[in-house]
Parts: sequence; structure tokens; C-alpha cells
Amino acid sequence: TVTGEEVQLLIAKLNRAAPLLPFASAADVPLQDLSCGSCAACRSTLSTRKNQQTTQQPQQKKRKKQQQKQHTNNQQQQQQKQARPKHISQLESITNHLQSVHLLQPGTTFCEFGCGTAKLSDHINARLQGDSSHLLIDRKVFTFGQTRLRDRAIAGRLQNNAVVRRLTMDIGDITDLSSICDGIRCRDIDTDAAAETTAETTAETTAETETTRTTPHPVVVISKHLCGPATDLSIQCCASTSCTPMVVATCCHYLCSWSQFSNTAFFEKMGITERDFEVMTIVSQWASINNTTKKKQKDEEEATTTMTTSTCHTCTEQIDSKETAPPPPTTAPPSWWQQLPVVEPPLPCIIEDLPLMESNEFERSFPRVKKAALGKQCKLILDTARAYRLQELGYRVKLVRYTTMSMEDHLLIAIPKKTHEY
Repeated sequence: TVTGEEVQLLIAKLNRAAPLLPFASAADVPLQDLSCGSCAACRSTLSTRKNQQTTQQPQQKKRKKQQQKQHTNNQQQQQQKQARPKHISQLESITNHLQSVHLLQPGTTFCEFGCGTAKLSDHINARLQGDSSHLLIDRKVFTFGQTRLRDRAIAGRLQNNAVVRRLTMDIGDITDLSSICDGIRCRDIDTDAAAETTAETTAETTAETETTRTTPHPVVVISKHLCGPATDLSIQCCASTSCTPMVVATCCHYLCSWSQFSNTAFFEKMGITERDFEVMTIVSQWASINNTTKKKQKDEEEATTTMTTSTCHTCTEQIDSKETAPPPPTTAPPSWWQQLPVVEPPLPCIIEDLPLMESNEFERSFPRVKKAALGKQCKLILDTARAYRLQELGYRVKLVRYTTMSMEDHLLIAIPKKTHEY
């Protein structure tokens, strides 16, 4: 728990450091939703489906209890049907972001951290028509029924010696990701060679195996909703493996801890202490506070996609968005990568004499709208610190909002500087 005084101190420190940061508020993070469904044609299709579901409601029952029960069942069915377009939209946006920075290439090994049931890997593998390998890592032990269909779907379309493997382990235990990926590939090649080799083709198979073993395969780290400290462990893992490219969607910032965070020096420069960091993680949960009605929220979401122009990646319809237009799926302008400004040493500490309200009074006077905005700002500060750490480790970094269909909408894209400019 946190007190009103601690929240007021945190607000004062964040306001003091705001001029030093690239984003003053969560609204300043560029919206680059590259999913189909952002265009007018796709919105119309989804709206038609929703209207069809609504018109198929059964006739009104006589009894009030039966009406309430039927209404509840209909709401649950609509939520289940609407979950699929939302989920696919997020997967498609991440995949198109990979394509926009030339990471969606045949023959690439995609390592999905916190893979769950591997929906992101399945989506990417389908886009590449099976010409990609996938290393699925999660510390949770999933049941056979939860993973067999998705893993089999990936394995069923693999080609060109591509493989898919699932490992149950913690990201913090990975010391050399490239060796793990290469070892899995070589093991599968050796197994296939042993099964198909005859006395006449032994030499040819051995030569092919050695050639494949020595051929480097690009490795890219991906994740959709990498919870809390798992993002920081992924940054350390990628940096220790020859700056592996990574595209991850962050989430669950309230789980972050000072001991595991990847860039505590960033906060120390801003005068934020370990206790302030703990308060920040707790307050980050306020971002989910719903301070608008469903109708207003729907109008706001539609308004975010109705002003400037870009191209939908699945159809040819023009997307309308009041944010900056996202880059095309295959190329990115030179200005797409931006150097984060340097954070100077701590500013003069002027908050000791700050008049603070009592906790009860502050709670009554602090509206829900400001609470939600503060929660989003805390999420943004945490991801900004991670972006600075990646830049220090030799990456070109971009922090964007990749979807409008989730509160967890931040996507970290990090490409090694040593690669050719995109």
C-alpha cells in the first residue's frame, strides 16, 4: 500500500524530471497500430458481425428472471466472440512491426519469451509459410492439451529444416541464447540424417549437416505481453548474446522490482529512490481505472482512428488516424529511429519543503481521471528507462503504442546499431 504523502512526493519528482524525458505523457508516445482492422473497411466488417449478433437475440421472455439470465448469457457470448478479433489485431500489429524493420525474414529463429500457448509464434510462422524456426520458452508448465494444437500447427507447416521446440525454464537462467538455438537446429539435423542415411549417401549427408551447423541463423526475441521483471531479464539476455534484436510488448508493470530492474541508475539520476520506485509500480495499476462510460470510451476509440492517412497491410483501404502515420510494412524512413535525449544529473532537490496534504484529504481531492493518467505515466516512465538501458547497450530503440484495443499497448523495438541502417 501507499500513502497520499508518498504519491504526492512521486508526482513532484516526476513533474521535475518531465522536461528531461522524451515523452511528457502517455499521449505523446506515437500510435503505430499496424494491424488490419484499423481501416474503415475492417471496422465496418467487425461492426456488421456485432450487429448480427445483437439482432439474433431471442424474443423477450415473460418472466423477469429468465430475461436477466438470457441477457447475461448473451453478454458472455459477445465477449467471447469479440476476444478473437482483438487478439488477432494485436498479433498482426506486432508481426507488421517486425516486417517494418526487416526482422520478418525466412530462415530466422524466433525465440518467444513468456510464450504461453505460442499464438504469436504461430501467427509469424503462418506469415512466413513455415520457413522459420521457433524456440518457445516459458517457466510455466502447460498441460498437453493447452499446447499440443498450437505446437502441432506450427510443426505441420515447417519447411527448409526449420524446427519448433518448447523449453520450460526461467529467462534468467539463459546465458547464451544463440547457442541454445543453434544446438536445437543441429540436433534435429543430426537426427534426421541418422534416420535417412544409407551407406551410399553418408558422405553427402555429413557434409550437408556440417554446412548447416556452421551457417549462422539470425535470432530475434519476441513476446506479446512480457510481464514485469521478465522484460528486464530479456534485456539482459539479449545484451549478453551479441545484441540480439528484440520486439516485445510490455505489461504488468506492478510486478517490477528494484533488485531486478534493468536500469535503476536512470531513476537515481532523477532523484527517485527505491521506495519511490515501489510506489510507482503500485500506482501503475491505476492506469486501468475506467473513468468513462462505455459509449464515451467507444467514441474515443473511434476518434483515434479518424484523422490522418496510412495504408492497411491486409487490404488496400486507407487508414484514418489522428496520430503520426505508421511506417510502411517493408521500409522505414531514416527518421524512424530517434536518439533518446541525455538525462542530466539530478536536478536541485526542491521538494523537501513541498506542502503535502493528509492522505485522507488527498484521496478525496484526487479524481479518478488524474489517477488513471498518473498510472499511465508510471508505466511510461518504466518503459522509458528500459529504452534508455537498451540504447546504452548498443541498440537503436523505438517505443510505440502498437494497439488501441488494450491498456497494455507499449511495444519496445530494439535493433543493434552495428546492423545496417534501416
